[in-house]
Amino acid sequence: MTKTTIQLKRASIEAYVPSDRCAVSPSVFSARLATHLGAEWAGIEEVAIDRCDDSFDALDALDDDLRDRSGPVSDFIGESAWVLLTGEGDNGCDVWALATVEAD
Repeated sequence: MTKTTIQLKRASIEAYVPSDRCAVSPSVFSARLATHLGAEWAGIEEVAIDRCDDSFDALDALDDDLRDRSGPVSDFIGESAWVLLTGEGDNGCDVWALATVEAD
């Protein structure tokens, strides 16, 4: 399996993800975030799709919407993108994180 290197914005951590991992552009993410959760969520660098969160229904709808609009992270090499990190959040939840996608 081919891997792509990403640099997470929030934690300044380098990670490797499968090249076919879901990712969306920052503009797509911002528009969908505003639609599902409102403008008060603008400026974040990570969203956990956590069942324990009071906003879970809206977070789950956002996650479904982003997955439907996503392409492979390898399409974003040299750019910023929101990347799906499966099972990486608290309680093993999925996380969408803003990252710089690097060439290998």
